[in-house]
Amino acid sequence: MAEFIAEVQRVQAETGLKSPYNGQDIIYYTVARGIAFTSFEHPMMTKRQGSVPLMAFGEMVSDGNRKTIAHSLHAHHALVDGQHAARYFQRVQERLGEM
Repeated sequence: MAEFIAEVQRVQAETGLKSPYNGQDIIYYTVARGIAFTSFEHPMMTKRQGSVPLMAFGEMVSDGNRKTIAHSLHAHHALVDGQHAARYFQRVQERLGEM
């Protein structure tokens, strides 16, 4: 528990966003629990980070027999085309449908 508290204090003392990994072969995910958003803005660490896809998931909402979940994808259009995004969302839908 002491290590956890020390890590929380270290992070709270920092200014700006830091990442333990600076490579470009990663995807950033975040979860906004309790929020069924229609739009999501991601903070950017650096200009160089523009090639890293940023995704957010929100609250799953039930409406009768239908469930929806807010999901945002932020990607540089020069690297991710609409077809890529559509394929990704289709696979997410398939996986969620299995739940």
